[in-house]
Amino acid sequence: MKTFPSNSIDLAVTSPPYWGLRDYGTGDNQLGMEPHPQMFVDHLVEIFREVKRVLKPSGSFWLNLGDTYYGSNSGKGAGPEGKNYISSKSMPEKNVKNTYRTNWLQPKQKLMMPHRVAIALQDDGWILRNDVIWHKPNHMPESVRDRLTKSYENFFFFVKSRKYYFDLDAIREPYADITLQRVQYGYNSKKHKEGIHAISETGS
Repeated sequence: MKTFPSNSIDLAVTSPPYWGLRDYGTGDNQLGMEPHPQMFVDHLVEIFREVKRVLKPSGSFWLNLGDTYYGSNSGKGAGPEGKNYISSKSMPEKNVKNTYRTNWLQPKQKLMMPHRVAIALQDDGWILRNDVIWHKPNHMPESVRDRLTKSYENFFFFVKSRKYYFDLDAIREPYADITLQRVQYGYNSKKHKEGIHAISETGS
């Protein structure tokens, strides 16, 4: 993005690597493999500061980010419980612990990474307009017995200025017939109930 001119992009959509879940084999400094999750948050803030620079004042920024559970193996791993996706050399070292608070890094802890990033971006000047739930009806099962399986991820809708382009009509879904009938007759009126009854009998 360093090569892009400022205020030149209408829309940015991204799903960066989630913290501690996958080693892409690109070296020790890869995004998502930081020794401490707060370092991951700080790196994303730095990256998205550049997104903010290239985004037009009327532009939008959509961020998809999944959460992470801190490892259950006596705090020796991050990622899904019982799995060590991050090697021991990448886990918080003494100097990192002295820099960042680590009392929230407890085994089985849900780290709330998407929301930590969203709040950090708010602190950096972004305007958060929506936190959208991406529901996954066919989500992957998880081998856990003491919590519910994760079946959703977060989509955050950010803008850089209070006035921006947004076409709500392009994504509207039509109202259901029953909703239109309620608006026409009134939710609790006798006419509404009679009208709904007549429609159900005729099937029209």
